[in-house]
Formats: sequence, C-alpha cells, structure tokens
Amino acid sequence: MITQQTDTTSATGFCYRHPDRETGLRCTNCGRGICPSCLIYAAVGQICRGCAQVRRPVNYQISAGALALAIPAAGLLSVLVHLVALMVSAPMPIFVIYILLAGSVPASGLMVRILDRLTRAKRGQLFQITVGVATALGALPALLAALLFVTPVDALLMLIFAGALTIGVMTRLR
Repeated sequence: MITQQTDTTSATGFCYRHPDRETGLRCTNCGRGICPSCLIYAAVGQICRGCAQVRRPVNYQISAGALALAIPAAGLLSVLVHLVALMVSAPMPIFVIYILLAGSVPASGLMVRILDRLTRAKRGQLFQITVGVATALGALPALLAALLFVTPVDALLMLIFAGALTIGVMTRLR
C-alpha cells in the first residue's frame, strides 16, 4: 500500500492582521499566520505582535506594590542625598557647582542600586517617571532649607543639583 505524504511546511495561509496577504510564516507561540511586516524575531523564533506584547520581561512587569515601595524609598533617598549636598555646598563658594554636578553621578547610581534591591530591578516608563518625580520632590526640603537658612545662591545650587540627580536617576532606570 502506498501512502501519500503531504508537506506541511509549504502550506500557505493568510496573515491574521492582513487577510489579503498570503504567507507561509506562522507564529511559533500561537500558530497564527503572519506576514513578514508583522513578524517579530524572538529567541524562540518569529512571533506575532500580539504574542510579543504579552511576552514582556519580568523586570518590566511593574506591580502596584513595587510602585508603592519605590515612591517613599526614592523620596527618602533623595531627601538624604540633597541634605548631604546642602551641607557640603553651604560653606563653600560658587565653584562648588562642579563638585555637586560630579557628585550627582555616583549619587544617582547609589539611589538606583538601592531601588533595584528593593524592587527587584523593575524598569519601565511608568516606574521611571514615578521615581523621577519622587526624586525631584525629595529635593524640596533642601531647597527650602537653603532659602530660609543659607543664601539664595545655595538654593540655586540645590536646584541645579536636584535636576542633575533626577536626570541621572531617570536615565539609569531605562
């Protein structure tokens, strides 16, 4: 008895997003037909856009608990860093801005490392913006202290340092 073999690899279908496009490609996750403009290359082969959106890395899956932990942690860390910066800059002349700008780099790195430990290295745009706002708001006590107890020049220095620190933290959280 002779059996006829069919080649399933050459079976063509149509793209699930573009029904007018004939294709032989399939999503390795769900099996839907995809055209070359709809496929996304992944470690497991080609997948469709729908499966690619679902397959977000774990560190980009942000829970409300991670955000609730990151907001006070970033705010408190920012307050501490800014108060240390104010104590360093208050007795010095204006050229201390260079010291503060140079110090914002390791300070932002330290803040991100602590936040990584607390939140298991969460990332994403929402997390980045939330931590950036908390970092900027953490500068307010140092800004008020500089305005009330030191000089307006020191308040300006704290404002510049706050901007550099916030940008540094947000950049590292990409």
